[in-house]
Amino acid sequence: RFSPRSEMAAMLYQNLSLTEPRLIPQLENVIMIFVKEIKQQNSEMENLALAIKRAQDQASMQLSEMEEEMDQRIHAAERKTRDQETKKMEAALSELRRNYETEICELQCKIQRMQMVTPSIHLSSTPPSASADTHLCAPQIEEKYKSITVKDESPALKRKIKRADAGETGDRGAENQRLKQELLKSQTTVACLHSEMDSLKTELTDQSITSERDEELMKQFTDERDVLESQIDMLQ
Repeated sequence: RFSPRSEMAAMLYQNLSLTEPRLIPQLENVIMIFVKEIKQQNSEMENLALAIKRAQDQASMQLSEMEEEMDQRIHAAERKTRDQETKKMEAALSELRRNYETEICELQCKIQRMQMVTPSIHLSSTPPSASADTHLCAPQIEEKYKSITVKDESPALKRKIKRADAGETGDRGAENQRLKQELLKSQTTVACLHSEMDSLKTELTDQSITSERDEELMKQFTDERDVLESQIDMLQ
């Protein structure tokens, strides 16, 4: 049953039995050798098939392990990237929030300073009440008149006093103007901070959309990989 042409061997054996019986032992030896070789070849083929099957199973297992490890690394890298980006955005937002609060505090302080400077300017520009002089007694009026007369004798001193008063009022006006400019600058800075916060929010939204797109691509890659694995299994 191990010979591919057993009918021909049987016919040859029958012919030799009739014509050359002395060659039958040699024929039997040849047939036994062939049968032994065929058995050995069959055994080797079976062993080879088993080895191939084990190698395929091991390769499939290694492929699955590699794919699983690759997926884990990809997910870990994605999580790490998202965490880093989130931390960066949170740090940037915190810094903007601190700057915003600092600008607000400085703005409030400047407003308070303006509120303190403005009434003093109004008070300095208000003329003294005339009713105060009406309550002065005669010696006081006379003494005041003498002092005024002495002052009138020095026009240069009067001009200096007027310039000093005008300079003080001008200094206060300049301080008020400077505070107004600083207020406008602070408002501009606050507007810029608001714009930067809006930009960061937009960037966070874009990164979220990008992450969702990457996850969708990974899902498609996984589906395609599963299809390829099923096709490989069918071919095996």
